[in-house]
Amino acid sequence: MSGRAWSQAKRAFGSTKPLWWIAGPALTYAVLRGVLARAAEAGGLFTPTGTPSIGLLVLGLGVLALRLLLLFVVPAVLVYRGVEHLLRRAMRAPPG
Repeated sequence: MSGRAWSQAKRAFGSTKPLWWIAGPALTYAVLRGVLARAAEAGGLFTPTGTPSIGLLVLGLGVLALRLLLLFVVPAVLVYRGVEHLLRRAMRAPPG
């Protein structure tokens, strides 16, 4: 990609640097969900004696917490930041 094309793409899509904070929880969720699926497939949540696997239960709660964070908190923060950005831009624009 040439320098001119790169600068046009950057201008069109803006800076992605503020969105890097999403990558950590999303990647962690993807890895932990895969681990949970493997562990649940291999041994299940309950043992033959009927006692729950505490490690698997804790892992499941962690995956659930990350999923709720990614489904509800992240979009709310993104909408808030987008509206804030638009309002700041509108306040700086000259009247007319």
